[in-house]
Amino acid sequence: MALIVLLFTLCFSWLVDGASQVICPTQTITAVKGSDVFLTAHVKPQADLSMERVDVMRKDPDMMVQSFKYGKNYLVQQSPQYRNTSINSEALSSGNITVRISSLTLNDSGLYRITVFKGKQQHSCAVNLTVVDGSSTSGPPEEDTTKPNDPGASVQTPTWVIGVVLSVVAAVAAGILCWWKFENLRTFVNRCNWSQEAGPKPNNYELQNLNSKPTEEEEDQHTADLKVT
Repeated sequence: MALIVLLFTLCFSWLVDGASQVICPTQTITAVKGSDVFLTAHVKPQADLSMERVDVMRKDPDMMVQSFKYGKNYLVQQSPQYRNTSINSEALSSGNITVRISSLTLNDSGLYRITVFKGKQQHSCAVNLTVVDGSSTSGPPEEDTTKPNDPGASVQTPTWVIGVVLSVVAAVAAGILCWWKFENLRTFVNRCNWSQEAGPKPNNYELQNLNSKPTEEEEDQHTADLKVT
């Protein structure tokens, strides 16, 4: 009975190990010189790798970047070029592999293979890293043809400033024109009113004078005039 259980356990372990996969990003990782980069991978199905062996190798030329064995770092075979690397041991318990490379150089560009050893089997995947020079990613700087200390250098005015100035000038001109027309109209109206006030008096003014009664002196004078005649 014990032999059957042992055989079943071995067969089950072989099936699980045979079905395990290490998956890396398919796209090339691009990083800038002098920065830090993370090389990542994970196993599928998820498994605890904290007590397994995980190696990260640089290919062409072959150099050991990181090696984690049975719960601790194993740096005996690590290449001196990759002393600035580290592996996240806590993430291994959830099946995630994260290797950090600090202060990248252009020589760090290349193919990196991440390998997980489980029993007598090993599973691996590859990550392609490209390190670029930061000064070349933004393109060559534009040449400044205007000398700062040259008094004859022309200074270009932005288009929006010209538009604002033209709008202000147009608004002021329109205001002056409206004010001028308003003053002319008011002057014309005042002249019309003055002409009406200074004109001849109406005819009923004479009728009022005729209808007014003469004074006693005027009557006496009028009577004397009649006697003389």
